Amino acid sequence: LRWYAPFDYVMTSSAVANRYLSDPERYPEQQRFYVSLKREWNQVADFPANHRGDPHIGIFKNTIEAQGAAYPSDLFENLTGTDAGLARNFLVVLEQVMRRDGRGGFAAEITGALTKLLPGDRDASMKHAQALMTAGRSEEGLQILKSAMGQDASAAERGAAHYMAGNLDSARTYWEESITQGGDAMTHYNLAMIELQDSKLPKAIGYLEEAVRLGHDRIDTYLQLSQLYYRTNKPGLSVSTITAALRFWPDDIRLHYGLGLTHLRLNDEDGAKHAFQAVLQRQPNHINARNRLGQLAHDAKDYPSAVDIWTQGLRVDSLRIEYYINLGGAQQLSGDLESAIATWQKGLTIAPGNEDLVANLEGAKRLLSH
Repeated sequence: LRWYAPFDYVMTSSAVANRYLSDPERYPEQQRFYVSLKREWNQVADFPANHRGDPHIGIFKNTIEAQGAAYPSDLFENLTGTDAGLARNFLVVLEQVMRRDGRGGFAAEITGALTKLLPGDRDASMKHAQALMTAGRSEEGLQILKSAMGQDASAAERGAAHYMAGNLDSARTYWEESITQGGDAMTHYNLAMIELQDSKLPKAIGYLEEAVRLGHDRIDTYLQLSQLYYRTNKPGLSVSTITAALRFWPDDIRLHYGLGLTHLRLNDEDGAKHAFQAVLQRQPNHINARNRLGQLAHDAKDYPSAVDIWTQGLRVDSLRIEYYINLGGAQQLSGDLESAIATWQKGLTIAPGNEDLVANLEGAKRLLSH
């Protein structure tokens, strides 16, 4: 449980927990984890399974200030006897989570432990250097980079080191050298990111296209490429790129939403509608997708569908004022002025004085008076 001390919440699923809780003799440490979690953290939400076979979900809140927690060294030392590959994967992902959440100190601490676990591993050293620089400890990070870059370092590795140090021109030079030596997809992706920073969109597109051709397995490659096609007025290529990515990541919200926007650019309202519906099937509280879908119905004068779309939105998020505004408008256009007035009045109980709601309500009451 001490691994989670820097976090505010832990979410558990019976799909995982029951594997260990059903066999405590075989999994004593996991048993202790769940017992400690229930004893030391506050359970703030509980979601029993709705259907047979569904998981039971529990959410627990940390009882201490997570930001101020620290990792005791013995936690890292206890990884020594663990399979090196498992320990490495665990620490790498843990560091990524910390860094993305802005907790650079923890990230640097974790990568420091990684270098001790894997002495001489250049990749681990570079991750530690990157974490140190992200945490504002640039001098330390640069020193580690210099020591990690031995004579046998590849052009790709040297490019990564210079990129982390902020030397973009030299990073580009090394990565371009790597490409002449048969550089991999990641090198092409890295070069695309440098060209993007210089607003050289055609060159960035070229590198991303090559990364895809080489079988890059990062969703960011497809997302960046589709967005660049969109920005350079090539919506057809954007659609084909997203469609290809959906074969690998069929549930990614960003892909489905981007597909909807691109279909709109192509004036393909049916394609856009299906894409936004796919977003809402996976994430019902996606505001932009719902508003886009409602607007499509509104523009097609399919007001009953627009009413249904925004009514469902309010079931998901009853505090979203724009849903009240849009729903009332669709109800009015459907000929149900009384329902529109009731919707706008309810919206005003949540956002008193909202100018759009007040104006709509006053206009509707004038219509009723006539």
